[in-house]
Parts: sequence; C-alpha cells; structure tokens
Amino acid sequence: MEYNLAGRASQSIDEAIQNYQLSIEKFTEAIRLVPENDAYYAFRGDSYFRLERYEEALNDIDHAIRIGTESPTGVFWAHCLSRGITNIELGQNQRAVQDFDKAIELNPNDPMIYAYRSIAYRNLDQAANADADEETALRLQFEAPTWLYKLDEDAIVRIEVSSAGHTVRYEKKPDTLDWYIQENNKETPVLWGRWAGTSLLVNGPMVKPILADNIDDLASYGLDPPETKMLVVNRSGQSVEIHLGIPTPNEDDKYVRLVGNPKLFAVAASWAQAITRLATDPPYPPR
Repeated sequence: MEYNLAGRASQSIDEAIQNYQLSIEKFTEAIRLVPENDAYYAFRGDSYFRLERYEEALNDIDHAIRIGTESPTGVFWAHCLSRGITNIELGQNQRAVQDFDKAIELNPNDPMIYAYRSIAYRNLDQAANADADEETALRLQFEAPTWLYKLDEDAIVRIEVSSAGHTVRYEKKPDTLDWYIQENNKETPVLWGRWAGTSLLVNGPMVKPILADNIDDLASYGLDPPETKMLVVNRSGQSVEIHLGIPTPNEDDKYVRLVGNPKLFAVAASWAQAITRLATDPPYPPR
C-alpha cells in the first residue's frame, strides 16, 4: 500500500511538472504574439516559480511590473506580491519587504500580503514588525471577502457559458493544456492569446459579504431568468453552476448565486463581464 501511494504521489508530481513546462511553452508563444501583456509574463513566471526556477520567475515578474508601470491602468498589486514571494525564495528579504510595501499600497486589505511580509521581516530579525503584520493578517482574514466556490484550475476540463441567447461549450484535451470550442459536432482550438488565464478566472471568484440568507424573489435581482449562466466541471466530475444577475446599486458589482446555495452574493462586475464574454464573444482563432 505504501509503495502504491508513493508511486501515485510521484506520478502526480511528474504530471504537475509536465503541466508547468507546457504552461511555459504556451505563455512563451502568447508573449511572442502579444509581447506587452503583463499577465502572460506573470503566468509564465508563476510556472517558473513552481518549478523552483526562481531567477527566471523573477525576470518574468519584473517584466510584468515594468509593463504595468508604463500602462494607463498601472501595476497590478498581485505582481508585486509575487515578486516579493520570489525574492524571499532568493534570500532577498529587504527587496521582498519593498515589494510587499507596494502591494499593500495598491491593495491594503489583503491578509496574504501582510502574512508574507511578516515572513520577510522574520528573516531580517525584525520580530516586532513581523508580529504586527501577523496580527494584521489575522484581523483582515476575518474581515476579508469569501470565495463563492473554489476549484483546482489545473483540474478544470469543461466550461459552458450561456448569455444573451448564446451558449458556448469549452473542453480541455486530456493530459494537455489545449482547449477547444465544441459546437455542431466539431471542435475549434481557442485563440490562446485571448484564452490564457481563463482557467484561473473560472476556478472561483471572491464575493462580497452575504446580501441575503434566502432569496425571496430571484427576478428582482436579475436571476430568474439569469443574465448569464456558467457551468464548470473538473476531471473527477465535480461541477459548479453559477447564475449572474443585474448590477448592484453601486454598479461596481453584480448579483450572483451558486446553484444549490440559497444565499445571495455580489461579485465584481469586471469578473462577471469577463465570464459573459465567453458566451457573447468566444476566443475564435483568426479565419
């Protein structure tokens, strides 16, 4: 039994390494096509990091931050967090603190940033700062938004989205990173430059605090019928279905419900728009 378990663990590690190597190849091609996309560098950097190729990871995250610095939207806080974590692995703890400082400036309410900065402070023998960050991380963890659901992005094999009279089904080829649009008994490969990061997008959104424990009138929230429906399935057959409704009064969010859960939540409108676009504007390759 122990031998079998060890063999399975080894196989899982080998599969993970293979997937990260495939991911590097895919994002390298995406970068070749769209060299000024910060997300592509960040995703490839994450794959390098998971393979413990920290110098290459740092180089990619540096590129992502440079692109963000030069863009109108600015630097994405998660890039600074990623660079800080990578700098910890490289033993560059003072630089890591500077990265976490910037991440906190951009996103002051994420407990993860404080937790990692506390590690860097601890490595620098700054116990008081480390203790303060650990306390802040713990406090924010209780106040932070929650996940609507959470799936392993690498295990997702099917995504189906319906909106505005359109239904599009996406499927992933076994043992690859290749996704296809399934329609009329034929499959069309997705345009990777637009598809990259979609599995991460659909593996679970963060939602605002519960707005209602029971939804009395689904229609009043645009949930009966829903404006958009999404079904996500992983390789073990586990599935989740969500319904997206109308914007909330502040228009920054949209109402959302998880089918089977009676509670009402709000999700970022930008996330909802990205999901809806999978149905209304699929990532077809150029004809």
